[in-house]
Amino acid sequence: MSKFHLINDSSDNKVQGLYLFHCPGCRNAHPVHTITPSANGSKWDFNGDVDKPTISPSLLCNKHWPECRCHSFIKDGMIQFLSDCWHNLKNQTVEIPDWDEV
Repeated sequence: MSKFHLINDSSDNKVQGLYLFHCPGCRNAHPVHTITPSANGSKWDFNGDVDKPTISPSLLCNKHWPECRCHSFIKDGMIQFLSDCWHNLKNQTVEIPDWDEV
């Protein structure tokens, strides 16, 4: 089962290399742009392994809203939540759930 879900990778669309994964801390999907940058210009290096994804740099969601901020490193299919996360998984490392099981 894959942990990252490819949304669009067609050359005839504006967005390529967009993946989603389920964040167990936020209980929502987070996007990871690997080819076409996001609206704010963010783009991540990705190892290409949807079963054991590694991206860099860190992923920071909701940067300007501390009450729902999620900040993490993703390495080998694991999420290391940082101390500035709002949820109860901050400062913990957990496995990314399989996309199909969410």
